[in-house]
Amino acid sequence: MEATAYQKYVGVSAKKLKRFVDPLRGKTVAEVESMLKFHPSKSTIPLFKVIHSAASNFRNKVGPDAPSLTNLFVYNIRVDQGPTLKRIKRRAMGRADIMCRRTSHITVVVKEK
Repeated sequence: MEATAYQKYVGVSAKKLKRFVDPLRGKTVAEVESMLKFHPSKSTIPLFKVIHSAASNFRNKVGPDAPSLTNLFVYNIRVDQGPTLKRIKRRAMGRADIMCRRTSHITVVVKEK
């Protein structure tokens, strides 16, 4: 049995999130949450929330017989690039620069061991 959680339009670029995704695959949800909870980077907060949501979805799907977080593991986790918001920043002598605010989509699949 598996459960899925999605988070779309996260205000962090996919490049920043992908640094944290590869070491998380295959580990238990308890391990992953403890790793992300105490990480100094603020870009891990959306990842933590999505993984916690996937574990909650699994508990709701199974019911009162749901296993603990040590028996759930991250089966698949994916970060895709979302739409880019383009903003204009004023510069000297009437010029303008385009600032790109990148977003991303996170998908997490949790399975039981």
